[in-house]
This record gives sequence, C-alpha cells and structure tokens, in this order.
Amino acid sequence: MVTSTLSAANALIDADAHTLSARAMLMTTLMILEDAILSVVSVLTLPP
Repeated sequence: MVTSTLSAANALIDADAHTLSARAMLMTTLMILEDAILSVVSVLTLPP
C-alpha cells in the first residue's frame, strides 16, 4: 500500500515536471516569436 502510494506520487511529480518543462519551452518559443514579430514590425514601420 505504501509503495503504490509512493509510486503514484512519483508519477504525479514526473508528470508535473514534464508539464513545467513543456510550459517553459512554450513560453520561450512565444518570446522568440514575439521578438521576431516586433523586429519585423519595426523594420516595416521605419520611414523610408
């Protein structure tokens, strides 16, 4: 009983870690996209 509870807790912790890393990757990708969009917009809006 104790071991099954511990393994379930470990599985939850592992899943949470995967979720956190996926969220971190998503946030990094969004930041890179935002930087790219901002640089394109600033180039397009430069006076000729």
